[in-house]
Order: sequence, then C-alpha cells, then structure tokens
Amino acid sequence: MNDLYLETVYTILHRIGKKESSVSVGSVGGFSGEEQLLQYAKSAFQIDEKTHKALVEKALSEKPPILLLNVLLLEARDLIAKDIDGFSDPFVMLGVIPSSSKGGEDEQHEATNATGGSQDSPEEEQNNNNSSSGKPPQHRRVLQRLSGSFRRKAFPGASRREKLEAAFEQTGDGIPARIIKASSVQRKTLNPKWNEKFQFVVGDCTDRFHLDIWDHDDENRSVLDVVSSLNQVQGLKGLGRYFKEVTQSARASSGGGGCAGGDGLVDDFLGSLTFSLGEIPSTGVEQWFNLEKRSEKSEVSGQIKLKMWLSTREEHRLSSTEEQRNDDFIFLDDDADGLVDVQQHKDLLRQFALYEIGRKGDPVCAFRGQLPDLALLILHQHAIQSDLTELHQMMCQWLAYIQMIGMGISFELIYETFSRLVGKWKPMELDKDEEYVLADSLLQFSEFCRSAILRHRLRIRVRSGSRRRSPSPKRSELESFGEMLKCYKLLRESPVFAHLVPYQTHFRTEMRELLEKSANLHFNAILLNIEEINKIENNSKNKENNAINRLYLLIHSLNTTLERSSKFEDIFKQEMSEIVNYADIGYCTFDLLLHEHIISELMSEGCSDLRAITQLCHHEENSNNIEDEQQILLPILLVHLALNEFSGYRNILMTGTTGHFQYRMEQLDWSAHFDRAIQRWLEFAQVHAFSRLDLSLNLDCQSPIILINNDIRQTVSAMDACHILEQLLFIWERLRVENMQLRASLTIRLVIKLI
Repeated sequence: MNDLYLETVYTILHRIGKKESSVSVGSVGGFSGEEQLLQYAKSAFQIDEKTHKALVEKALSEKPPILLLNVLLLEARDLIAKDIDGFSDPFVMLGVIPSSSKGGEDEQHEATNATGGSQDSPEEEQNNNNSSSGKPPQHRRVLQRLSGSFRRKAFPGASRREKLEAAFEQTGDGIPARIIKASSVQRKTLNPKWNEKFQFVVGDCTDRFHLDIWDHDDENRSVLDVVSSLNQVQGLKGLGRYFKEVTQSARASSGGGGCAGGDGLVDDFLGSLTFSLGEIPSTGVEQWFNLEKRSEKSEVSGQIKLKMWLSTREEHRLSSTEEQRNDDFIFLDDDADGLVDVQQHKDLLRQFALYEIGRKGDPVCAFRGQLPDLALLILHQHAIQSDLTELHQMMCQWLAYIQMIGMGISFELIYETFSRLVGKWKPMELDKDEEYVLADSLLQFSEFCRSAILRHRLRIRVRSGSRRRSPSPKRSELESFGEMLKCYKLLRESPVFAHLVPYQTHFRTEMRELLEKSANLHFNAILLNIEEINKIENNSKNKENNAINRLYLLIHSLNTTLERSSKFEDIFKQEMSEIVNYADIGYCTFDLLLHEHIISELMSEGCSDLRAITQLCHHEENSNNIEDEQQILLPILLVHLALNEFSGYRNILMTGTTGHFQYRMEQLDWSAHFDRAIQRWLEFAQVHAFSRLDLSLNLDCQSPIILINNDIRQTVSAMDACHILEQLLFIWERLRVENMQLRASLTIRLVIKLI
C-alpha cells in the first residue's frame, strides 16, 4: 500500500500538461492545487501524517521522470504543387527545439555566425519577426535557422555528396531517433496521409516542437542525408557546427541560376510549424494547424493535422523500502513497465472507489463509478504520465470493478464499464502480456457467471414437505441476477472475448448446458434434503410409507421450484430470449430426472419400495385393516395431486406450440393405480362425511340454532354440511380419473349420496 501511495505522491508532484487552462477530464473543471491533491490522496489511503511526510520527502528526493513528447502525424491537405505534373511528394521532418538557456544562447550565436546571417533578406526577416505570434526576435531567428537547415539543397561537389553518403551509411538504414526524425514519403499527392507516430525526449516543458514539410526529389538525397548524419551529432553545440557545414555547402551551390522561390536555391519547401510544448494540455491536443512560411518569398498553403500529448517514463520503479538501487540510467523493459503501470492504475482506481463508498455510507451496489474531481485528476495524471491509452484506462476500470464483485458492486456498473471497453477495443493495441491479463479477467468473470447460473435455483430452495413456502427472492437479488446475465451475454458475444479467448463453446450451447446442469444440481439437492428430513422424522409406524412419502415430497418440491421459477423465466426472456428457453429446459430436465428416479424406485425389491406400495391399491377390501389402508391411500392421493400439478406446467409449455413433444413422464402410466385409490378414498370420504353429519345432528339438539348475525341463523349440522361439501368438491376438481366410465360413476355417487 505504501508503494502505491508513493507512486501517487510522485505522480502529483510531477504533473504535466498546461496548468493554466481547465482540464477537461470527465467532470474535472480545472486544475487543482498540489496540496489539495495530496490531502485527498492521504485521506483516500488513510495514511497518518508521519508516514505521509516521509513518503512525500522520498518522492521529492527521487529523480524526476523523463518527459516525452508523443506526436501522431495524421495527414495534411491543400499543399503546394512542386512537381510539373501538378503534385508533390511530401514528407515531414520534425524535432524538438530546446528552450533558451545559457548553452542554448551560445549555440544560437554560433549558428548565426556560421550562416553569416539570415538566408532571407533583412527586410524579409523583419517582416517575419513582425508577423510572428508574439515571439521575441531572437527566438524567431533561431526558428528560421532550424527551418532553413531543413531545406533541400543541391550539392554540386562530389566530395561533399560522398561525405554525406558516408555519414548516412554509418547510421544504417533507419531514421535517427535522437533529435530530428523524418516521415515516409507520400507519392504524388497534395493531401497526404501518414498516420505515423514519433516520440521525442524533452528536456523541459518550455521546449518547442518544430516540423518542416518538403517535397521529395528522387535525384537528390541531401535532406535525408542530413537527417541520417544527425545521429553522429553529440549535443546542441555539435548540431550548430553541423548546420554551419550544411549551410556553407548550400551557399557554394547557390551562386548559379534561379530556382523556384527566387532565392537562388533548389527550394522544395512546403511549409513549417512551431508549437510550444507548454501549450499542450494534459489531455493532449488534436487539431489542424496552419502551415507557416519561411519567408515572404516562400510559397506555402495548406494545413497539417497532428495529435500531440505528453507522457513520462521513470528511470526505475519507485519503492517505499530503503533497499539499495542502481542509479544508472536504465529503462525498464517495455512490457514489464506497462504491466506495472496497468496494475498501479487499477489499484489506484479501486482505492479511490472504496474510499468514496465508505465516505458516503451508501450500499456498495449504489456506487456507479462517480469519483470527485480530485480523484479523477490524479487518475488522469497517472494515466498520461504512464502513457496509458483510453483502452488501457477502460481495462483498468474493468479489472478494478470485477475485483469488487464479492463486495456487492453493481453489475450495472460492470456492464457499462465493459461496454466502454468494447467501444475502445482495437486489436493489437495491447501487448501480449496485457492481453493475457485481460483474457484471464474475462475467464474469471465468465466462470463467476457460470457458477451463479448453475446455483441460481438454490436461491429459491425451500424445505421439502412443508406447505409454507419461503419468501420469494428479493427484488434487488433478481435485478442483480438479471444484470449479471446481461453482462455475461455482452461478454460472450463481444469481439474482445472472441479475440482473447478463442475456441470456446457456442454461447447458445453453453447456456443450455448450464441450465440443464443447474436443474440437475437442484434436483439432487432436493433428494439430499428429503433424505435428511426422512432420517429425522422416520419411525416404525409409517416406515412402510417412506417410499411414497419421499416421492410426494420430491414432486411437491419440484412444483414449488417450477412455480417460483417464473420470476427467473421473466429475466431470461428479457435478457436471453433468443439464446435459450428457460422454462422449457428446466421442465424437460426435471421431467427426465423424475422419470429416472421413479423407474429406479420401481425396480427396487425392498419391502417398503414404491412398487409394493402402489400394488396395495388393488388389494381387496379388508375390514380389519381399514385404518392401515386409509394411511396408505392418503400419500398416494397426494402423489396423484402433485403429479397433476406437475403436468399442468407441461401443458403451459405446450400452449401455442405445433406438434407434440413426448415428455418422459407421459410414458409412466399409473392411471389404474390412481383410479383405484380415488375410488377407495371416495368411499372412505363418504363414510366419514356421514359420521360427521350424524354428530352434527346430535349437537343440534343441544344448541339448535347459531346466530351468525341479525339476519342469518344456522344449525351446527348445516354449517358442517356446507364445509364437507366444499372440501369434497375442492378435492374432486383436482383429482383426475382417467377411466371415463369410472369418473362418471363416482361423480353420480358423490352427488346422490351427499345431496
């Protein structure tokens, strides 16, 4: 934690970018003071004052980071045509001009003496000074010297040309990377497009960026020779001597005839640009710049589009420990350095998020990623100093927030974060190590979602055998589950996942397998729960009914699951209607598992197995065992009612479908068993009903009339008769006698004997 805080302090102390203007980063309205940023970081990390001062002092003692200028050369338009065919072959030379200092002023003086004054006339130089944008005259002259040194010259002397070619061969085929760099040549166009990136080491933020655009001449490589030979220049003073040599050679070649521009030179100059690095905001700048003239005689038109931003690089990674380190100037490996920056940015974002959640006191799920301006500014500075692209920053947000899932972070926030990541995604923008980290996070989140889908039915699991159902899942839990499904679908169908985690099972197939496994897992959990209940409530009196009771508890629990699964069905319809049919997969899986369970029980040869119990339905009536028979019939009728309810969900699924799917439970024909059990139950019900009415008639003699209210009076027998009829009709409507003749006969018997 101290190392991360030290990095944060170091970032604050070495802010980069234009500080006078507002910083447009999210809701950041302006640049905050250094002390405010340090105080916020101290509060967010919960660092005591002593440790804070020690780490600030340590950060101040560290070497400042190396400032880098990143230039993305995009395109130019409306350039001057220099070739006879009406086109040009433009290329760009660009570099950084050090700011004025003592050494710099000496070098400027040397460069001026070397060239013998301006290559333009004094009047032209005066006009240029007057037209410059507020720059002092001496600054303008330095720019003219640098711009002039980029001119394409014609060298008539073979010795001079051979010398430049030798310098070029010593540097190899590459373009020098120390001071001045050159772009590729765009052939026959006045609107070139480069899209090339360059990076320069900047000595100070007051340095200036300068570029020249030239028309390439295949017969004369002098400008490329100049650029290549600059690799041999050591220091600014050497650069001045080199410009002196080039200028003197150019003057020797200019005494002859005229040329384009009328200044006695082979002038293929297309325009230039100078931009102060201090004007670059921390967010960078991307815009069209008007090309500038070198002199009044220079013919220039058009604009150039650049994207420029500043970043930093540390010589070594900061550590809060006092271990010995080598102070030599050694850059870290690019990949390792990038991974450390990503890790630090992710941890910093997570720390600020946790601090804001705790400070506000709201539930974690209420956090929507909104951070205060100070936090955003620190994160912004860390990102640009680490040269993290927008994709890197989206990746860090994703990594930070998925680590907070266990704390209850909102899946809505995760969905929005990953959506932005997908929007910024560009293949090959991340290096391999960064892709591995992102791929691993995608796999971890995918596994989390798979596990949640597998066990989502356990949220609605109830105690089997109890008619009292547990409360439905809270709305927030259902909403969270729906948001998680939405995230998972986005992830699995995204180009990011397809690129980083290839060769995965098709999403539709995977979801179907997950829901089938989920139903299987829930079915086994119900069986395990029933076995535990059976061990607790088992006794010798109802030992023979254990099999049929367990079957009833199983079917009853499945019915409860199917009833309450409608809440999840709505979510799946909303988020994955085109992927899976939640209700159909769940019911078909339960149907298959229930059928296999019943077949397994029927094949058992134990004395209390399901087969032996169902066979009792067909035994002849035995007056000596009426009580035992009634105890057997009751659980059988409960199973019958439960199966009817279970098949009712099947009918709902088949509504509106064409054809007929053969469910496994349809193959199990127990109609004869249940018809016989219903017939015997109705006989017992009639006996008990008349017995109850006889008792009620006897009670009428003791209290003949019961006053219900001022207008209604009833006897005890009348009230009992109504209750008995209501209960019998309620049960009769739910019983299903498959034999139509038997059903008609039983209905007539029920009506005649009771009415």
